[in-house]
Amino acid sequence: LPDADLDVAVIFPSNSESSSEASSILRINDDLCRSALHPPASPSTPLPNHTIRNVQLINARKKVVKALVSNLPVDITVNSPASLVSLQLFEEVDEAIGKRHP
Repeated sequence: LPDADLDVAVIFPSNSESSSEASSILRINDDLCRSALHPPASPSTPLPNHTIRNVQLINARKKVVKALVSNLPVDITVNSPASLVSLQLFEEVDEAIGKRHP
């Protein structure tokens, strides 16, 4: 879909030191901002051929980091079970129709 974005849900175990949603989303935001300012110089680094820009932290009830990765809009949330439920629904529908869709 030309106007769609990629939704990414990062899940941390509840006993991890990164379990706080606020600290996790801030760390993701900081890392993406750093990558946007200082793109990787080596092909061995993650995402060597992708540009990251327009990083935004949306400070809503469910915090979201938005960014453009190689001109693809990406929304990142932390510990968002609703994202996993949506994925499960899509998988069940996919199985129900026999994966014969185009």
